[in-house]
Amino acid sequence: MATVKGWAIRASATTAIAYVLDLKHDLEKTTGGYLTHSSDPRSGPPEFASETWKRWREDRISQTGQDPKIQAYHFIQSFEPGTVVPEQVFDISKQWADEITQGKYPYVLAVHTDKKHLHAHIVVHPFEKGTGKMWDIFWRNDLGKFRAVSDRICKENGLTVIQPKSKARTYNEWLEDAGDGQQTRIRKLIDYVAPRVTTYEQFKEVFARMNIRIEDGTLPAEANEHLSAFSFTANRVLFGPEKVAGCYSIRMPRTQNYIQIPKECIRWIYHDQVAAITLPIEQEFQTLRFEKDGSIVKGTVGIKEIQEYFQENNYQKRTRQGLRMKLPYGRRFLKTQYIRSDVIGGECSLENVKKRIEANQETDPEMLDFLQTDDLEKIENGRKAIYKNADVKFAKWHRDPWQDRDWYLSYIRDRAETSWQMIEWERAMRKEMKSRPGLMESKEKLQKEIKTVSDLIEQLEKKVAKMEVDLIEHTEGTEPEFVERYIKENLDPLIQTRDHLIQEMGYINKSLMDLDRFEKYEKRKAERKEVVR
Repeated sequence: MATVKGWAIRASATTAIAYVLDLKHDLEKTTGGYLTHSSDPRSGPPEFASETWKRWREDRISQTGQDPKIQAYHFIQSFEPGTVVPEQVFDISKQWADEITQGKYPYVLAVHTDKKHLHAHIVVHPFEKGTGKMWDIFWRNDLGKFRAVSDRICKENGLTVIQPKSKARTYNEWLEDAGDGQQTRIRKLIDYVAPRVTTYEQFKEVFARMNIRIEDGTLPAEANEHLSAFSFTANRVLFGPEKVAGCYSIRMPRTQNYIQIPKECIRWIYHDQVAAITLPIEQEFQTLRFEKDGSIVKGTVGIKEIQEYFQENNYQKRTRQGLRMKLPYGRRFLKTQYIRSDVIGGECSLENVKKRIEANQETDPEMLDFLQTDDLEKIENGRKAIYKNADVKFAKWHRDPWQDRDWYLSYIRDRAETSWQMIEWERAMRKEMKSRPGLMESKEKLQKEIKTVSDLIEQLEKKVAKMEVDLIEHTEGTEPEFVERYIKENLDPLIQTRDHLIQEMGYINKSLMDLDRFEKYEKRKAERKEVVR
């Protein structure tokens, strides 16, 4: 009997086909290409399929203007050692691939003979021949159907059913493979990081880059020290009727004053029930208060007063006090005041941590390098080094960091989103100002943000490609659902943010071109006046 695995490929179908056919090692895994097959005659021999698929993809982009996220589907059908010969694997896998694709979707098949368990790789093109309709696979349901088809075909060919192996373990066996508990990990990390930084902000930044979330009951530093914008959220219940064209009316909590905020400053989130608002620090906004007699009292309000109403007054009530940490795989925050440490001096409370940090003379050079780099690979290596130096022990079944949401990437994305929203507001204001220096400054700022986000996307795409290769090579601990989750939580939001930034860059470039045309017109007009004189 054969086992079946499958997943979607988003990075590169060309890379997957090259691996399946073993082009890198001169077809060594496929015994010189002996048992390979391409289902579509238009693709020619299997080794030419990637070029044909690439041309189909380019044609689809030119016709629809969209680049599909899914480049191919990859299936692996593995057989128990000693039960089949390569020719049988080829026949069974080809019959299985023909049945699940129903002859609609082209595929490339190759049997690998380099391992004891013979197995076949099938890479399927995701668009139907003729119609171009996308093959939507719902893995939770469809993978079971694919396995049932494989079981039936194997039985028809005289193969026996593989009996599932028992996974039961005694408590002592489980305890031998178990690593440090969550409290022990947090204690070891605090013991290692606290003596190597000189400020509490550095301490929090290290844990942010470690993908460990921190709450301490205080306002984030950027909320008070941000030089250009103030961001906050407001529930839809605070919104009143639109009284000023192009502006939303938002009631300040515990008052009857409505702030008039330009629509360009607001982005709806959480099913359009909560508004994310970004306001320029130096801007003042008009307020309206509706009296019982029907009169309207106008006024102005600054960012400082908005901060008091929307953040500072309520932050202490909404946030628990004391230092709390949440590990990448933890379900809840843990209070550090209940964790004892000899290095910190008693309990790992917020006060003791700050006292230990204040006693340090200089930041450790390796820790400083970790804080200053923006390279994802270096950050990941830095994380591993800190875990290793802190002697944190993980269980054998512990997942890799990429299998969970990376909050550091969320921070980068939120920063880029804030920049985009600020520039959106500035663009609306400059319809009247037409300020070239301001536009150039915005363009430079956007270029930096686009480069930062694009570099992260490039690194993540390489990482996703490596994950998919690990999936193909049956790397232990690597599962398709973890790759899908990593892409959904980390890569897709960054791509969406980059698209927003690039769209905004187009608006700025258009405004600069309009200004150039206007300046040329003014210059020609002045020259004509000189000729007349």
